[in-house]
Amino acid sequence: MKNIFICLIALIITATISVMAHGNKIERMNLQKAVEIVLIENLELKTAEYNYEKARLEYKKAVANNLTEQSRYNELEAEYDLEEAEKEYKDTRDSVIGTTIQQYIDVWLNKLNIKVKEKTVAAEKRLLEQYQAQHKIGDISSIDLLDQSNTYNDACFELEKIKDKYTQSLRQFKMTLGLEGSEFKIEALEKPEVWDINEETAIETALENSLELQLSKKEEELAEIDEKRAGISSSALDIKIKGLAAKISHLGTEDIKDNIITSTQESYFEFKQAVKDIELKKERLAKDKEEYGLIKKQYDAGISTRTDVLQYEASILETEYNYKEAIANYYLTEHDLLEALCLETGVFMDENAAGE
Repeated sequence: MKNIFICLIALIITATISVMAHGNKIERMNLQKAVEIVLIENLELKTAEYNYEKARLEYKKAVANNLTEQSRYNELEAEYDLEEAEKEYKDTRDSVIGTTIQQYIDVWLNKLNIKVKEKTVAAEKRLLEQYQAQHKIGDISSIDLLDQSNTYNDACFELEKIKDKYTQSLRQFKMTLGLEGSEFKIEALEKPEVWDINEETAIETALENSLELQLSKKEEELAEIDEKRAGISSSALDIKIKGLAAKISHLGTEDIKDNIITSTQESYFEFKQAVKDIELKKERLAKDKEEYGLIKKQYDAGISTRTDVLQYEASILETEYNYKEAIANYYLTEHDLLEALCLETGVFMDENAAGE
């Protein structure tokens, strides 16, 4: 009776653990879901959120305290502190999202690359076996056989390297999401709907939305008020000091404007290059598939060898990998451009992910 009771308890515990594990398990993972999870779980972002909320409360308090004095200087200081906290929060959020996108891409591409390396190993092994047979009858030299043997061994080594890289990237990605004990399948990134924006609009948007520029303008206004105050009751030397401080602040604002324009142009250029790269890699993939079709027909007709087919299959997988890598790079450059323009990041409305 005691043994039966112990068995029942064991079964209940096992069933409970199984249910809990199943409840925590995520069957499929797409990029949007990954970002949503990390925005909830990331501790650094939570801290930035609390700091931003604290700054909003302190701003309300400062505004209330300023009702009697009606000081523009105090008002500016309160606004500055609030916008500084907002900038810190947004910078942290963008950084967390950017890291998540990169880690998602690393896992996805590493998994795809394993397939490429496996096919390469199969092709090189087939060619090595062919060389071994040819060497036996004296058709090729020992040096040629050794070269192919080294090529095959190198391919095997590269396969093991990418497998280790995939394991490490997946482990890191799970840690970022707080899902170390979960198993899920990464969904593919499909070709996105390209963001239609020109360089002029990008620069205008960046200048209009930049929190860094807004903070600098407030610093400039504070410096101007300090200069006016000094002109009323300060010494001639203090007036000169405050005047120089105001000029320095103004130059700082202009410098920030120039930097925003330059960085936006760079982000925009990389974004447009990513768009072009997708089309170029897509054309290359279509061409390789067409060539493979011809080789396959030749093989079916008995003209080409199985080794030729395997080599073309490995080449197509490599070209397909390059195409998907270009798609992945688009997501990264789009994120960088959105960040440069101070627009919301981490929303992939056009993502239509499909399984690998």
